[in-house]
Order: sequence, then C-alpha cells, then structure tokens
Amino acid sequence: MSGLTGRWLLTDAENLEAMLVATKATADYIQKLREVAAAIKTNPEAYVKEMIVDKAAGTLRRVVYINGEKTNDDTAPFGKDHTAKGSDGRQITMHLTLDSDTKMTAIDKGDGYEINSVVEVNGNEAVVTIVGNGVTATQKFKRAA
Repeated sequence: MSGLTGRWLLTDAENLEAMLVATKATADYIQKLREVAAAIKTNPEAYVKEMIVDKAAGTLRRVVYINGEKTNDDTAPFGKDHTAKGSDGRQITMHLTLDSDTKMTAIDKGDGYEINSVVEVNGNEAVVTIVGNGVTATQKFKRAA
C-alpha cells in the first residue's frame, strides 16, 4: 500500500488565498476556504481528504469533505491526462504522476491558469506545495487515526 493512501486532516494552510486569487478561483470558493482555515483551529475534521492509490489499476481516488459535506469525489489515472472538476468546480485537465510510495505530483490546467502541486508524505504528516500562476502556497496534513 502506498504511503499516500489514507484519511488526511488539514492542519495548516499558508498563502492559499493569494494562490487562489492568482488562479482566478471564484469568490465563493475563496470565502469557503477562509472559513475552513478558521474552522480547522477548533475542528480537526473541518477539511478531510481521503486518498486511495490503486497501483494495480494505476489510479488515485480523492474524496474531499468540507465541514462534513462531500465536495469532491474523483478517480484519476496516473500518467495520463484526465478531465475533471477542480476543487473549486471549474473544469480542468489533470495529469498525475506517482513519483514514489510517498510522493505524487499533479498538473491541473484550466481556463487561464495552471496549478502544479507536489504531495510529499513523511510518516503521518503530508505537505502539499502548490504553485498556481507563479504564486506558491502550502498545505499541511496529518494522517487521521
């Protein structure tokens, strides 16, 4: 099983709003994430990302919950372009690469923006470095028990 597989709780986000503005995310989505950033301080379940790597199928399933509401559920192949809805609901073309059992890269391209992200797991912690239209943000997660 991949070290990426698991249920991950968002613990911190840095410069995310600036990156979302740079990539022209919707005002509603930016406001929703502001609320999540405040909520994670008192509710560790405010933003949950489940990731399931299926090496045999060559896919990643990601399910995102914000304040208990499922906001995204998508399965994407590694090594191929995949059309899907991005986190903010806009149509994207995504390309995922499984670099190792503990590292994955993603390139999301949408209308007028590109987001490159790297997920790196170290034990029960994960750091996501996101660069969107030249602006860098980070998210930190801990593996749920």
